[in-house]
Amino acid sequence: MTVGGQDLSQVPFEPSSETLSVKGSETATLTWVGRWKNGIVEKRVTVSGDRYDLKIDIRLSRELSDQKCGLEWRGGIGRTERHSGDELSHTKVVTFMGGVVELWDVSEAKGTTSRPSGEGGWIGIRNKYFLVSFIPEDEGQYGMKISGEQIQEGQKRFDFGLMAESRRGGWVGSLYGGPISYSILMDYHPELQRAMTWGWEWARWFMEPIGIGILRIFLTIHKLVPNYGLVIILFSILVKITLNPLTHKSYEATARMQEIQPQMAALREKYANDQQRLNQEVMKLYKEQGVNPLGGCLPVVFQMPILFALFNVFQNAIELRQAHFMGWMTDLSQPDQLSVGGVQVHVLPMLMALTMFFQQKMTVKDPKQMMIVYLMPLMMIFFFWSMSSGLVLYWTLFNLLSWAQQVAIQEVQKTQKG
Repeated sequence: MTVGGQDLSQVPFEPSSETLSVKGSETATLTWVGRWKNGIVEKRVTVSGDRYDLKIDIRLSRELSDQKCGLEWRGGIGRTERHSGDELSHTKVVTFMGGVVELWDVSEAKGTTSRPSGEGGWIGIRNKYFLVSFIPEDEGQYGMKISGEQIQEGQKRFDFGLMAESRRGGWVGSLYGGPISYSILMDYHPELQRAMTWGWEWARWFMEPIGIGILRIFLTIHKLVPNYGLVIILFSILVKITLNPLTHKSYEATARMQEIQPQMAALREKYANDQQRLNQEVMKLYKEQGVNPLGGCLPVVFQMPILFALFNVFQNAIELRQAHFMGWMTDLSQPDQLSVGGVQVHVLPMLMALTMFFQQKMTVKDPKQMMIVYLMPLMMIFFFWSMSSGLVLYWTLFNLLSWAQQVAIQEVQKTQKG
């Protein structure tokens, strides 16, 4: 705590009680009183047994009524996950001021002299799944200060503060310390959910509403189905049904392009030395056959924001943390691990790669592109090897459903031709 810009951590404060105990919906208040300069500083902290926040009320006596108050947090945030590298990448200071969310890593905290200031807002520190934040209750001008450093064993230390610029004689607000869960954060402050990660910050303006919509549907399904593994299965089916019109158009366009490949090859051979004439004849062929060369790509482009949002939801949703599915999949927020001969194997990435292989083998007919059929699944194993099992389970099911859809489309096309 600071008063008048000075740190009061060394000032002795007398507590109203040595112990405090609450449970359930019970509420209790603990008060500390201390003398500073020629006045009295009183700190009141109210604790509820069923809430993640502490209500903080700092009051200054009349002699100090012209002083500004602030709160400071020092030492960063503790580790909670087994995989420190992934958690470390999420460990940052988050600020919300003037309607703008900013993330501050060690480099930004060290190298930037200007700090956010403005109306209302909040400041906090997060790791992958948890957040600690100061949230002022009063409207008015607030200033923030941030510092950070990389310390031993790959850990980060952040110190930050929130100072009341327009209010004098006290500070009223709360300290939130709890999970980064959309439904929970919304209960504590309408803008606190902005601490959540939705992918690239420059794309937040459209990724956030898509991600929130996906998360709401996901949580609604969980109200009916208590196992998150089964929720992922049902959710993947729902997404596939929703995207079916776009996917169907993409498959049909790709199939039509494959049908005219012999004619395309003949044109390339015939006009090998006349590129301009070749382009004209190719466009003429497209028109005669009713083929759109971008028809297979455009539906995929429209799907990409949804797929990226799905990736971020499944990779960062605290609801999957320590969620058991079945067998060896005991934590959907972590990579699955199955012991085979004493060696820990991640089974789901290999299953996902297998489904991708069969899916691509059905669509790729050009011998020159067959190498992609074999290389892409191997690359995806490497990319998804350390991803959360919930995310990999979703992509495996999505690939499997896409393969089944391709089989169905081909059967319908054979029937129509027959």
